[in-house]
Amino acid sequence: MSSIDIEIRTALTGVRDAVEAPSLDRVAVQARVRAERRRRTTGRVAVAIGGVAAAAVAAVGLSVVLEDAAPPTTDAAARPVADPRHLVGFVVEDRLVVGGPDGFDTTEVPARNVLGDLTDVIVLTDSTGALVGVPVDGGRAGAAERLLAGVVDQAWLDSSGVLRAQRADGALVRGTLRDGWETDVSPTGDLYLVDGRTRVESDEDGLSLLREQEVLRRIPSGRGVIGGSLASGSLAVETQRGVRFYDAGTGRRTAAVASTDGGVGRLSQDGSRYARVADGDLTLVDPRTGTVELVDGPGGYDGGIAWTSPDTFVVVARDPAGNSLWECGTERRTCRELFRDPGGTLKLHS
Repeated sequence: MSSIDIEIRTALTGVRDAVEAPSLDRVAVQARVRAERRRRTTGRVAVAIGGVAAAAVAAVGLSVVLEDAAPPTTDAAARPVADPRHLVGFVVEDRLVVGGPDGFDTTEVPARNVLGDLTDVIVLTDSTGALVGVPVDGGRAGAAERLLAGVVDQAWLDSSGVLRAQRADGALVRGTLRDGWETDVSPTGDLYLVDGRTRVESDEDGLSLLREQEVLRRIPSGRGVIGGSLASGSLAVETQRGVRFYDAGTGRRTAAVASTDGGVGRLSQDGSRYARVADGDLTLVDPRTGTVELVDGPGGYDGGIAWTSPDTFVVVARDPAGNSLWECGTERRTCRELFRDPGGTLKLHS
């Protein structure tokens, strides 16, 4: 290589290293994907036969066909390690597994995302877009029941136990297991988070925090939003540079915690704690002050976090031996392994 070639390569490398790549707004990308999915699903249903079965077939798409053709395999069987203190549901090989003080039950219920526990009923969505409830009694799962007819594009279980679901046509409904379903206020943008009368909507310009129809705060997409959580008056927004906390009742920013590689987290049901994985650490953050407490966990976190009680949450970890589920307590800030999946398919969310 000539000296001129070397000088040119050195100069180009310097330009590459000096230019910072733009932040990816993951929430905005996901919003566009959901909008395109709804558009395609609506078009398919319009030309197909009527009824729930036609809508379900339209929502399945190629991805489900591929999943069915190549089911995951494991080198060793997934197995329990210790019984959890509180009821938890998670996914192993695309099937629901429930666990509690009385042990674990590996079911044949298809599952994609576990929303949470609604008074001893695990609520989930599956790969066909069905919203399903599975009752759990004494550590044993009962028969799965479809909670809402038709295809669900998104679903949320808020801190007060109210379910919300956005149908494939964009319509939003809310309800409880006791009271049934009713039409909810339609979002003006793409609904991202919802808790009671408070919601977060996304559009091409960023996020909007709303109280009913009143916009309390705008969060521009230029901050590289990659995740968020909303519960009981607190809002957490993860960006490429850290997490920001807001008072969901006023829109006022209350605290911020910096990180170098972005993060993922989940607010407790009462909104007073935020369990977070960032920069390789598992921490508990106070959304009001930004105080950070380190949790002694397994490391190698895979991004899944869910609260199972006001004082316990579970995280998913990954290592060369597979995926594992760990239960962590807020008092001692320690974790213990609950379940191990050598095949690496264990997850809480897709």
